[in-house]
Amino acid sequence: GIRTDSYSPVNLLYSFIIENMGSGINIYGNSSDLSVTYSLISHNSQEGIYSSSPINLSFSNITFNEDNGIYSNSSNFNSIENSIIWGNDLSSYQQIHTSSGVTSITYSSVQGLGSYGTYGSQYYFGDGAIDDDPVFVDDAQHLSYYSSCVDAGTPWINDFHMPFGLGGVRADVGIYGGPG
Repeated sequence: GIRTDSYSPVNLLYSFIIENMGSGINIYGNSSDLSVTYSLISHNSQEGIYSSSPINLSFSNITFNEDNGIYSNSSNFNSIENSIIWGNDLSSYQQIHTSSGVTSITYSSVQGLGSYGTYGSQYYFGDGAIDDDPVFVDDAQHLSYYSSCVDAGTPWINDFHMPFGLGGVRADVGIYGGPG
């Protein structure tokens, strides 16, 4: 997928990183930042994201990768909001592995949240952090009308694009939610 070395910031917006023979994103060394927004990282043969730098994930899906969805190998602060991390690592179901640092999870659905799905260092499970199946209706990972991720995003952010804002105007969690 994408690999960088030291001091190479990565900002992804509206990106699909799928079916790579390795990690979807692999950042060695200390980069400025990894920012992933409105993106899908799925079906990679290793981690969805392996990073030694801070991770900022918003309105994205990290799904069905053969190893961890996110492996953070840094002592930084990671932020996950309005995102879906599901179906990764079919042997131990670890969705997020942090070796050190703090990871904040808000208004997101993470499989095994607070138990088998999150492993390692410190986690902050904030408002709206849930462990509910996102119920995808197709391979593009659109949400079902019955998904608990519909209208589960940050309350003051609206969905601007319909019909995949299936409920009211409140943002859905995942790649198709929010103002983008």
